[in-house]
Amino acid sequence: VILGEFLHYSIAKRIQTNQLEFRTYWAESAWLITVLLGPVSEEIVFRLPLSTNKKWFALAISFGVFYFLGDDIIDYKSFSLTRIAISILTFLSLYIFLTEKLFNWLITNGFNLFCWGLIILFSWTHIRNFEPINWSIIYLYPIYVLPQLFYGIGASFLMIKYKNLLWPLMLHVLNNGVAALLRSIH
Repeated sequence: VILGEFLHYSIAKRIQTNQLEFRTYWAESAWLITVLLGPVSEEIVFRLPLSTNKKWFALAISFGVFYFLGDDIIDYKSFSLTRIAISILTFLSLYIFLTEKLFNWLITNGFNLFCWGLIILFSWTHIRNFEPINWSIIYLYPIYVLPQLFYGIGASFLMIKYKNLLWPLMLHVLNNGVAALLRSIH
């Protein structure tokens, strides 16, 4: 209401416009990207590092580097050799140089901070749902991504409790699937 009255900005209108642009650009594959590929890539990046396994940690961080270096994780045109090489180098560096002793120390002493960092980063990556960013109200964007913040807390809890990526992934697919289904009905 405040945004609409004083700043003449509608969150609902912005979401609607973004959804239409997304569906127009990706056409038939929009549902597959939203319900399957997006959740798989996001859970690898934001939940897999919470496993207490050095190999999975290195893989997740290197995939995260790949994820954040590109414009779009789904667009094959953004799979540059440089992006792939940096991701592979990240994996090898972490796997080779991160000793078990240091990794265990990080898991023991910095786990909570790391977990909260991933949760916040997960929610903030969803700011893209509101592009183009309206810089005059950027201070309100944390409110926009509160649902993703709460989802991130729940999914991280599942990952930590069950030590398995399957549970947060299924929750994410279910969440996005229901949302996509509801959008297609309207």
